Amino acid sequence: MSNQQYNYNYGQGYQEPQQNVYNDPEMYAKSDFNNRQNQPVYQAAVIDVKPVINIENNNTNISREALRKGFIRKVLTILVVQLVFTTLAIAVTFIDKENTRKWMSDHQWTLYVALVVSLGTIIILSCFRNLFRKVPLNYLLLTLYTLATAYFLASIAAVSKSTSVLFAGGFTLFAVFVIACYAWKTKKDLTKKMSGLLSVFSILFMILIFGIIFRSHFVNVIIGAVFGVVFSFLFAINVQRLSGRYESKFSLDDYVIAALDLYIDIVQIFLGVLGVSNFLNR
Repeated sequence: MSNQQYNYNYGQGYQEPQQNVYNDPEMYAKSDFNNRQNQPVYQAAVIDVKPVINIENNNTNISREALRKGFIRKVLTILVVQLVFTTLAIAVTFIDKENTRKWMSDHQWTLYVALVVSLGTIIILSCFRNLFRKVPLNYLLLTLYTLATAYFLASIAAVSKSTSVLFAGGFTLFAVFVIACYAWKTKKDLTKKMSGLLSVFSILFMILIFGIIFRSHFVNVIIGAVFGVVFSFLFAINVQRLSGRYESKFSLDDYVIAALDLYIDIVQIFLGVLGVSNFLNR
């Protein structure tokens, strides 16, 4: 009798034990093949990530456009408040020009204070631009500059003819509107000309020193007119920087800087036109 053992079950007798396929390589291979044939085949799910990426990019573009539009509205709101306050300060001189002129002549130190504050704010803006990104310091500096500039323009309007002031204000408003529309619609990137303006400003500074040394009303008018033209071009550049669609643009944190730059450009255009108007109406 062989060493193979049989199991006895009642009613069935002796049964031969099941052969262990793992001891037989051929049986193991055959059993493994049959098992694999009977197993269901799973297909990997193909995920198309391209639409998801496009949606994310679209959402990103929409959010950026919304932030830029909010930034533009904030800058324009600040600028309108500055212009309205400046216009009211100039309008005061039309109410009672004689008394206003007399008061300003008796308190000339206020004009010097206004000039120092204006120049000081511009110097701080040029050298320490980060200060104009800190709240509430940026609003404080903006308010000081607006008050000083409004008083300075009011003092000039007090010694100018009313017709000249009205003409300068109307022409400046028209010029600003036309320049802003052109800068916003044109495909030319005017911001690339920023470096060229530095050389122009250096030349204008030398001419200004020449005009101060050799006092001449005609030379001062020419200097004012040239400054008005240069700042008109600078205003167009700042409008493009405000839109954010060109090489150079304002950061979303530069809302005070953007409003102040646009306000300075408009004031210089007004002064240039007013100087020419006063010269023609002498």
